[in-house]
Amino acid sequence: MISEDEIGRVRDATDLVQLIGTRVVLRQRRNEFWGCCPFHNEKTPSFKVDPVSQFYHCFGCGEHGDVFTFTMKTEQVEFPDAVRILAQRAGIELAEDRRDPERGQKSRLLAVVEAAADFYHQQLMRVKSPEADAARAYLAGRGFGGAVARAWGLGFAPGKGSLLRELRSKGFSADEMIKADLARYNRASSNGGFQGLNDRFFDRIMFPICDLQGRPIAFGGRVFLPGDMNTAKYLNSSETLLFKKRDSLYAVDRAKPDVVNRDTAIVVEGYTDAIALHQVGLSNTVATLGTALTPEHLKVLSRFTSRVVLLFDGDEAGRRAADRALELIGAVLGQADTKNRRADVYVALLPGTLDPAEFVFTQGQEALQGVVDGAEALLRYGLRRVLAPYDLGSPEQKNRAYHAALGLLAPLRGSTLVQEYLRVLTDLLPGLEYKDALSDLQKFEIPRTRRPIDDDNKASSTATKGASPAEPSVGFGPQAVLKAERVAADGRARLSDLERELISLYIAQPSLRPQLQNAFPTINWRIPEHQQLVDAVLALGQDDRQLAPPKLLALLTARLPEAVVSLSAARIQEFGDLAPERLAELLLFNIRELELEASIRNQGSELRRLNAMSGQDAKEKATELFHQITGLQQELADLRKLYRGGNK
Repeated sequence: MISEDEIGRVRDATDLVQLIGTRVVLRQRRNEFWGCCPFHNEKTPSFKVDPVSQFYHCFGCGEHGDVFTFTMKTEQVEFPDAVRILAQRAGIELAEDRRDPERGQKSRLLAVVEAAADFYHQQLMRVKSPEADAARAYLAGRGFGGAVARAWGLGFAPGKGSLLRELRSKGFSADEMIKADLARYNRASSNGGFQGLNDRFFDRIMFPICDLQGRPIAFGGRVFLPGDMNTAKYLNSSETLLFKKRDSLYAVDRAKPDVVNRDTAIVVEGYTDAIALHQVGLSNTVATLGTALTPEHLKVLSRFTSRVVLLFDGDEAGRRAADRALELIGAVLGQADTKNRRADVYVALLPGTLDPAEFVFTQGQEALQGVVDGAEALLRYGLRRVLAPYDLGSPEQKNRAYHAALGLLAPLRGSTLVQEYLRVLTDLLPGLEYKDALSDLQKFEIPRTRRPIDDDNKASSTATKGASPAEPSVGFGPQAVLKAERVAADGRARLSDLERELISLYIAQPSLRPQLQNAFPTINWRIPEHQQLVDAVLALGQDDRQLAPPKLLALLTARLPEAVVSLSAARIQEFGDLAPERLAELLLFNIRELELEASIRNQGSELRRLNAMSGQDAKEKATELFHQITGLQQELADLRKLYRGGNK
């Protein structure tokens, strides 16, 4: 409980004019201050702030209140949280904080993260070193020179224990640094004290991630030095008591006022994209942190707006990301008939292959605003994408497309909005009657997709039991067309990453080269440059195979410079710091697993095609193909059992 005395202290310590002045341009008239209302759009100021009574009132929309009311409305929080926010702003420690150990721990973690942010920023802005100079040059080359870096608190992490020494000098403990994910023990260390403790981030440009109140709670780090082929391009803080990736958004603290004023939040996928859009006036932009938009993100944004626009690159990766957003449909419409309905979600794809930062720098703010204004409702986009693979001129294909669309709409049939989208479906499928579609939707049974391996990656021993070629266990339900496309595309991208990692491991670990040389010929290399590198490796003489990593890399670079460049992409993060021998095993396993999955998926498509045909020849081919698929399924199950014990 917060006492009346503490509430009074917080009120007295907060200047309402100064508080509102952080959101609104106020001009003094006599003893009052006037500005445009932050709660509705207006051109002529009708919002008055009285510094004597410490109240505000808008003569346009009627909003009024004191410092607590203003904080509750602008931060979308309840009264106790508003008091806490203002107390923190005024430097007042509440009695409840002293009694609550977790709240006290959060306060210490906020302090250590803020100190780290200040340190990183000073390293970027003031320190002279080759690495810091390179970081500044990189940012300047992206259009984020000194003024932008200063405004956004960007930083540079030099590593080498420099952050640890700085934080230790300020009185922070090793435990606090670890809990804030600013430091980690090396594997050889006994966890205790500062012995064996290392900086979490090094040789990276640092982007502070802030909470809704603008307090740094985590970091995103980007590599910028050339030639480091074994480092992830982006690295975010791990989850802590302060930071949860699924509900944190980059720049949300800065974007809130404009999100409210424009009643639109633009969501991009990168830090630099968000900064670039803010720089040209689209300051209602936020960015996800290496994940797709989640229902938790949507819940946060729905506190400030009724419209969320997901802005994606125009390339294939952008379209895949847009397709993944369809998983939000349940979160968007599942609460459509309740008072807690979340914001409506729209999808906008940029033309060409530019990302948002490149597009806005080359085409300008108005062009990008036009793309955002033309965004398509998420479910309408989903319907178009579901129908796209089918030839609607063919009665059979049209019927399959219809059932695929019903599969997309079926989970939402309890919502009133689904009726609106049934009308959209009748527009997209000429000849379809609304009343027939409504009746079919109510009767539609969501197919239970049977797959050779279930969602936990466990071998399905019963998947093929009693199955026949007419009902293959590898089939996808009609509502899963987009998922099948995405799985295939993601699988190809994943194979490329795994291949690159495996070749890099060969170069970096001489002791593993004999084992990997035996494995290389068994792999169906999907990337031509990777095949070229493997061919070159297999053709090496015995002496060359013993070369130290830098010399071997130099040798391969001299022979295949363009192929070697392909190795410089990001490292696969989830493998972490595994021992090289274990990493080699997992890479070979994952590659073979994906190859088998792709074969099963491709042969399953062919089997469905044969099942749709009549004639004895088609039936015999289907039977033969079915047995081949069953064999592949068994090989996949055995492989997973060997490496995973049957589990993921």
